[in-house]
Amino acid sequence: MEQDRADALLVSDENENLTNRATIVELAAKGRISTMYAYREFVEVGGLMAYSIDLAAMYRRLAKVIDKCS
Repeated sequence: MEQDRADALLVSDENENLTNRATIVELAAKGRISTMYAYREFVEVGGLMAYSIDLAAMYRRLAKVIDKCS
């Protein structure tokens, strides 16, 4: 990205990215690349911004639906 002089970075919602969020945020900050992340968990470890669903709220709603079906 440094060679191509990227203006910004969009990090997808793949599980691997969420698992390695601290490293991804650190590298983006080190490279001074404006980055938008898929989940707020990236922002909680220092990322610039996120645009996504609230995972905790989604899982709570899912648990209620599963409970009703049981």
